[in-house]
Amino acid sequence: MKFLAQFWTSVSVGNKATWETRAKLTNIAPFNAFCSYNMKRWRSFKGPTKVDPAIDTGAGGLAPTTTPTGGIRQISLSIADGATPPGWGWFIHRSLVTGFTPGYDNAVAVIPRTGTPTIFVDSPLEAGTYFYRICGFGIDGLKGTLEVERSASAT
Repeated sequence: MKFLAQFWTSVSVGNKATWETRAKLTNIAPFNAFCSYNMKRWRSFKGPTKVDPAIDTGAGGLAPTTTPTGGIRQISLSIADGATPPGWGWFIHRSLVTGFTPGYDNAVAVIPRTGTPTIFVDSPLEAGTYFYRICGFGIDGLKGTLEVERSASAT
């Protein structure tokens, strides 16, 4: 939800207008329609979309190369673009168990792609080893290729 709320201010006037019809149907603001629709997509493990209805196209990107670095109660993830970068952002999944399957329940962050690398600090963490899988997503909902599992330890 934080990702969507922060992003709304940069949505173009034209893209915001696509949310007005959905908003009028339920008597809510376009911002609320945007957040509600994208949260429903997320619960179905789909990427967010800037326009209504979702087009489900755009560059989801190839798998990134993530370098995790452990620290005191945190792990810093340096996410370098794959051969094709995602068009919008990154889904970050974490587990205490190796070999996990990324899903809605183990997503710890949805962040915008800020260039290469994109830095994300996962904290506060208890001491231990954490496993991560990351994939990109495009502007109109398309998810990219999932990265292989990476791990680091927090102290």
